Amino acid sequence: MREDIKERIELIKCGKVPKGYKKTKLGIIPEDWEVVRIQDILEKIDNPVEVKADEEYTQIGIRSHGKGIFYKEPVTGKELGNKRVFWVEPDCFVVNIVFAWERAVARTRKSDKGKIASHRFPMYKLKTNKADLNFICTFFKTQRGNEIMQFASPGGAGRNRTLGQDRFLKSMIMLPPVDEQKKIDDIIACCDSRISLQERKIVEKEKLYNKYINKVVSGQTKYFRKDNTWKRMTLADVFEYIQPSKYIVKNTEYNDDFKIPVLTAGKTFILGYTNETDGIYTDVPVVIFDDFTTDMQYVDFDFKVKSSAMKILKIKKEYDILFMFYTMRTLNYKVGAHERQWISKYSKLEIDVPPLYAQKQMARIFDEFRKELELERKLLLEYQKEKNAIIQLILSGYIRIR
Repeated sequence: MREDIKERIELIKCGKVPKGYKKTKLGIIPEDWEVVRIQDILEKIDNPVEVKADEEYTQIGIRSHGKGIFYKEPVTGKELGNKRVFWVEPDCFVVNIVFAWERAVARTRKSDKGKIASHRFPMYKLKTNKADLNFICTFFKTQRGNEIMQFASPGGAGRNRTLGQDRFLKSMIMLPPVDEQKKIDDIIACCDSRISLQERKIVEKEKLYNKYINKVVSGQTKYFRKDNTWKRMTLADVFEYIQPSKYIVKNTEYNDDFKIPVLTAGKTFILGYTNETDGIYTDVPVVIFDDFTTDMQYVDFDFKVKSSAMKILKIKKEYDILFMFYTMRTLNYKVGAHERQWISKYSKLEIDVPPLYAQKQMARIFDEFRKELELERKLLLEYQKEKNAIIQLILSGYIRIR
């Protein structure tokens, strides 16, 4: 970082105003930035749907953590009943009021036109040319924007933290000149592009490795052939499960500067990092298993978990955990009803198990694959951290994008 930028940051942290900056209600910001209320730049719009019983409608949903809009299965007007719904308008800032505090925000596009949204997904149009919609959407995915959503969503957790829309609209934000907003958004888009490319690289490698692993664990390769030394047994024979209740994180305000990862068994894996020091699971390695989706992850480091909707699976001494983990991932199992899976169904699935020495040989091969993927994931994490650091610097005005 350049010395002049370091000096500027130190001055601002000490409460001093560098040349070209000013004091405001939100702190020290560049002179040509404004402090505005959200209601000065966004206005709520709604276009009610006159629901017809025999017509089909597709509703939108919004994923948390800035993951965007998705479409639900089409339903008829009759199935909607008396539910209040609204036409989705393109080029709007839209938020899920139930999970706004978890960054469930997005921008609507032309492709979303013709879809519908319930009252839980209010839409806001720009009402001024001083703001850029992409910048606004990006801002509310950042830590600074999320702090506003947290403040405007009082209550406990989950569905008890509904966004107070009046409080949200009366909140204040720092607004750079619109040209700078667009340049900031371009920089963040470049960061996102690099992250997406790395994510795709990881997915492709996983596909390649999984294809080979399937052959190995089923005894269909030259060096690993199934014979009468292999035994048929259930997953309950090789794993014992641990309830995660003692290891659930209490505060979901994560920070990359904290040390303890908070895990989910899904693709996201590491949700963030916590500074909590109690209730940390340390008896690794284990497999964490989502009790509803059957997603799973191998873990060989200390961690906490987000919810009780999982099992922590500990291997029994006479088996190799990596071999068992990869074998489980090859199982063709379809989840039916939304119910817990491990005890009643999944643990009763049968697998073919070779002698321990063969398990360990296979596991060594799998471990090389895992280590290579870990390096790729660490690189992905570095890209994400770099993006967060860049956002912090430019959205505070410490670094100007002209």
